[in-house]
Amino acid sequence: MFLITMKNSLILDLLFILFAAFSGIVGVVLPYIVLNGFHNTPYASETISPLLSSAWEGFNPIPSVLIMIFMGIVLGLLRPQRWIILGLSSVLMLLIVANIEMNIYPTSHNLFPFEFALYFIFIGAPTLLGTFFGSKIRKKK
Repeated sequence: MFLITMKNSLILDLLFILFAAFSGIVGVVLPYIVLNGFHNTPYASETISPLLSSAWEGFNPIPSVLIMIFMGIVLGLLRPQRWIILGLSSVLMLLIVANIEMNIYPTSHNLFPFEFALYFIFIGAPTLLGTFFGSKIRKKK
């Protein structure tokens, strides 16, 4: 019985990590879509995701940070014991896409250490803050 519960808990943790990773993409892309629409994606060369690249190039930090804090609170409420992992997982898909693009297009992402730092500043840190607050809210109940 314990093994089944532990296996289900691991699967649930992985699903929440995936949700957190995709929420990082949503935090970058959603403000861009709302402000510019789907059809305004000028950065179509040397990328595997023109929409994500255009959204990152036209990044608007205020709505993105607010979205990530909200998503972090939701994740922290749903899985308070894993708040650190979920908060840091929010940049996972951004890092994966950037690494794939660097391997396919070696001239792209020439300033990748700074780009990765910006991922953590504008996506990871607000999500981590949100998951922390969400976990504290959940533990008070």
